[in-house]
Amino acid sequence: MSHKPRLIFMGTPAFSAEILNGLIQANDYEIVAVYSQPPRPKGRGKAVCKSPVHELAEVYDLPVETPLSLKTRDALRHFQELKADLAIVVAYGLILPEEILEMPKFGCLNIHTSALPRWRGAAPIQHAIWAGDTETAVSFMKMDAGLDTGPVYQMVPIGLNGKETTADLYAKMAQVSVQTLPEVISKILLGQANPSVQPEQGVSYASKIDKQMARIDWQQPAAAIERQIRAMNPSPIAWCLYKGQVLKIYQAEIREQKDTDNNFAPGEIIADDFDIACGRGVLRPVIVQKPGGKPMPREDFLRGFKIQIGDKLA
Repeated sequence: MSHKPRLIFMGTPAFSAEILNGLIQANDYEIVAVYSQPPRPKGRGKAVCKSPVHELAEVYDLPVETPLSLKTRDALRHFQELKADLAIVVAYGLILPEEILEMPKFGCLNIHTSALPRWRGAAPIQHAIWAGDTETAVSFMKMDAGLDTGPVYQMVPIGLNGKETTADLYAKMAQVSVQTLPEVISKILLGQANPSVQPEQGVSYASKIDKQMARIDWQQPAAAIERQIRAMNPSPIAWCLYKGQVLKIYQAEIREQKDTDNNFAPGEIIADDFDIACGRGVLRPVIVQKPGGKPMPREDFLRGFKIQIGDKLA
């Protein structure tokens, strides 16, 4: 192409903003519009805040669109008038109608943070960590009308070592996405990309994570709870109740199993170090937050928060 490729970027969270920033810094594209979720109330003060993608786009004077729906006549007409070569979609948060998918010359490219078809859906990173997967991937997918069902242009595998938090994996995947995306775009625009249909075997769904899913069930094995804690960091953060108060656990470690540990009830505090009996095994919080406080190391937490051996967490 003699002109710079005309791109539409569609995304909302900080992860998406990192990828948009990579496209901006490359300076190889004309970003004709940036679509993001509308500004919404956030935090304790409920101040109306723009999304990270929205804020970044404004820094670079890129036109920003924040429709509540893409199905209206006006939204469809405006999208068509942009005459995009390709739309890049990264955690946008709105369903794209079929008409939208077909409007860019080369369709819509989605960056999905899983080894498709495993973990289709809203929260693939969290579910991969929680399930104990040993490998995941960044998938560059041609969007179709289904939920993450489109053919895959390219997949970049990422090994998991069993220590990552969701924040860690987001950072890694953003880096991989920024590095790989220009190559994928180039192949698509040159007609050299041949996407592969996803296999029918191995499909799983990653439902949206809410605060109730972050509540710890002490009946579960310690290993499963430790994975849950990593999956819920940085948001919404795993939590439990102690004497009616919400305790948030940002990091924990599995303790060596002793024969006597089988004598305790799940959720029971069994040592002054804040060791907690689980359905199988023992867990020790490493970073904890009490109501109204800040996250802190267990040692500091215990100096200001009294626990009692034999008490139970719920």
